[in-house]
Amino acid sequence: MSALPLAQRRRALVAKAELQRMVLQQAAADLRQNLTFAENALAVVAKLKSKPVLAALITAGVVVLVTSPRRALKWISYAATAYSLIRRVSPKRGSDA
Repeated sequence: MSALPLAQRRRALVAKAELQRMVLQQAAADLRQNLTFAENALAVVAKLKSKPVLAALITAGVVVLVTSPRRALKWISYAATAYSLIRRVSPKRGSDA
């Protein structure tokens, strides 16, 4: 058995191993990204579990937005106007007046 085919075979195996490492690194990066997304989603769910009123409001808002977007935008504009008016009329916090 000559040394030349053995050296060629070794180079081919090293190149194949390098390619496999790169593919594995990409798969691990994709998996890490998906797990981060899942972890963040679970954190949001946990926070919403601790605040059921907020969860109900968000759910109602999504339902209204999906079923009737025009009506939802109308109510959003009403809410923004009311919020702006309340901020202008209410006294500033921490003021001595």
